[in-house]
Amino acid sequence: MIGISYGNYAMTAGQTKYQTANKSKKSNENDGFGAKLINGQYYIKVKRNEKNCDFPTFEEVDKIPAKYAVKEDGLLAMCWRNPGAEYRLYQAAESTDENPAVIARGVDEHGKLFEEKIDVRQINPYNTNHLELDALSFCRPGEYKSIGTSNRGVDLGLQDRFDFITGCQEDIRADKRLHLSKEAAWRQEDIDFVLAFTKGSARPDKPESPYTVDEDSLAAFAGENERNLELYSSAARERMISNLARKCSEDLSDMLWKKQENV
Repeated sequence: MIGISYGNYAMTAGQTKYQTANKSKKSNENDGFGAKLINGQYYIKVKRNEKNCDFPTFEEVDKIPAKYAVKEDGLLAMCWRNPGAEYRLYQAAESTDENPAVIARGVDEHGKLFEEKIDVRQINPYNTNHLELDALSFCRPGEYKSIGTSNRGVDLGLQDRFDFITGCQEDIRADKRLHLSKEAAWRQEDIDFVLAFTKGSARPDKPESPYTVDEDSLAAFAGENERNLELYSSAARERMISNLARKCSEDLSDMLWKKQENV
């Protein structure tokens, strides 16, 4: 089991959705607990001690039935992000070495319970989030199981999506300008692993051009263009021959008229 902590996140308006339950227990502004069902979603308020620090909410999360089956002893990590986002990663019951699947379950930065199954090899690193990167990190060989977050994703929530690859590439260029060669090398290792593990099948999302056509349409257009070119070339040859014939006819006619005039 591996515990992971992350940097602070900005407080958001969504945190006002934190609710308390189990009214038989005492609670106040600085000491809440339990889960509340609101509009079909569970919200869990963190416990706080006398120093106003968060206690883990996993005990409350475990009281709510899970959607996905996990492997016995399949716990990968207990993770948290300040303020209040806490979650665990498990191996899914159907996970294999060839097709790993990870279950992420916990409370996000708004206090809302979430449970998500992640097919790790299907992750698009150009459109990913922190949960997916955490799942990817546990497929990395060796003891060092972490993937650095690019600067693009620093202030985003757990499930907010961002372009990890492009962000890391920008960070590498910045590191090199500052002569931070080790940091640039670490980021490049992250990129190489992520692209290799996800088979590099994903590419950056690009806005569609109104002039973009698919390959079949392009082939049809090229074929039509080739036929038009042949027709144009044939017509041009016919016009050239016709012009030559007319010119020859005119020259011959002039010669005959001159001969008659001389006679």
